Amino acid sequence: MADESVRQMGGLDVLINNAGIGATGHFADADASRMRKIFEVNFFGLTETTRVCLPLLKQGKTPAILNISSVAARRGLPARSDYSASKFAVQGFSEAIRSELAKDGIDVLLVNPGLTQTNFSKNMIEQKAKMQLDHLRGMTSEQVASATLDCLARGSNEATFTLQGRMLLLVNKLFPWFVDMMTRRKVRQLFKDEIAARKVTLMPSSNSSVTL
Repeated sequence: MADESVRQMGGLDVLINNAGIGATGHFADADASRMRKIFEVNFFGLTETTRVCLPLLKQGKTPAILNISSVAARRGLPARSDYSASKFAVQGFSEAIRSELAKDGIDVLLVNPGLTQTNFSKNMIEQKAKMQLDHLRGMTSEQVASATLDCLARGSNEATFTLQGRMLLLVNKLFPWFVDMMTRRKVRQLFKDEIAARKVTLMPSSNSSVTL
């Protein structure tokens, strides 16, 4: 890709790291390969593409790196631990290289879209979450692209899209305990039958005795 950008366009001004995959389901119910697959694309794919393209970007006109992350990079979501972890890693990487590349005049923009109308959910590695997110309620990909280009033109460092996404991050910043409480309550509600069955299993029978 780097060679083609030089051959066809004479160089590279903006690198957009947009590739991403996900999975849903609780961490304890998955094997290690699921998280490794997600990190290979969402994090290592992004970092190594950036590494290869840096020499070209240093020669570009008002160069910039645009990393497409997620609201899940700012607030971990239950049943999406692998995906959230990969996007938290993208957040940390973007913040670090933003300072490092200031000497080269390369801007780094981190974009956190909320729900977006794409086939992302259909192409997940696994879908085991009891509660699915309705991506059709989100922004269109064209709207996300347009808003992203506006942020790039303004020289923004970070942008979060959708009102719901911004509200979640605001509440999480001001009252993280409240978001923790609500997410725990939702998980317990979804797994109430499993919790009840476990309590029955652990309950001592009437014939049991304790010897001291």
